[in-house]
Amino acid sequence: MSVWVVRAGEGGKIIEQVKKLGVVAIAWEQMGDCSGYTTREDFRDAYKRTWPAEASPARIGLQSGQVYRFIREMQVGDTVMTPDGATREMLIGEVTGEYEFAPGRIDDRFVQLRAVNWKRTVSRDEMSSGLRAATAGLLTVFSIDGFQDEI
Repeated sequence: MSVWVVRAGEGGKIIEQVKKLGVVAIAWEQMGDCSGYTTREDFRDAYKRTWPAEASPARIGLQSGQVYRFIREMQVGDTVMTPDGATREMLIGEVTGEYEFAPGRIDDRFVQLRAVNWKRTVSRDEMSSGLRAATAGLLTVFSIDGFQDEI
C-alpha cells in the first residue's frame, strides 16, 4: 500500500469540505472527466490540449503526472494525508473509493475526487522530522512511501 499527500487547495481552502464529505479532491477542472484516460500519454495529451500555451515538456510531465497518479496510481486501501495549513495538522485517512468526476460536489473547481475514510488528525509537531520534511513538498499530489510504520 502507498502513502499519498494530497493538498486541499491553495492554503487548505477546501479542508472543511473534504472532512465533511469524506473525500480528497484536486482541481484540473479544465481537463474534465479523466476516467477515459488510461496511460500517461493520454494524460499528457489531454494536458497539452487543455493548456497549449503551457506546453513545455517539463510542465506537461509535472502537471499531467499528478493527475495520472491521483486517478490511476492511487488505489483503494492506500493511506492519504491532507495538510490543514490553518492548524498545522494533517488529516490521515484511507482511500475507500475509485476516481470520480464530480463537478459541484465541492465547487466547480475541485472536481476530481476519491472517497476517503478520515481516521484521525495529527499535529505536524508530533511527526518525526523526516515525515514532516516528506510531507512538505510543493506538488498537489505526491507519494511518500517509507513512512507507513510511523503513520
